[in-house]
Amino acid sequence: MSEKAYTSENGHPRLKELERKVVIRHQYKRGEQAGEAVQAKIRDGHIIYNNQKFSPSGAAREANSDVTNSEYEINGWTWWEFFGEEKEEWVPLETLRTDPQQ
Repeated sequence: MSEKAYTSENGHPRLKELERKVVIRHQYKRGEQAGEAVQAKIRDGHIIYNNQKFSPSGAAREANSDVTNSEYEINGWTWWEFFGEEKEEWVPLETLRTDPQQ
């Protein structure tokens, strides 16, 4: 079974599964921003950051640019994380694509 990819109209089906989660985040672990966190929400299969709709990577690039004043490609699926209730810890969005039980 083929999973639909993200589209600007429909969003990503795996993100829609996470809509009951209120907030996703990225916490910087090193550098000048160590300990700083940036947050976003999920709505209709999109990540909402600064009241704009993005794909995971688009939102990561935008948020990272706001925090670090630098621009580069980021894999948003590994950059963003959500609080996984089963493990009671923050886990990367990537687990949504690899672990259907998440």
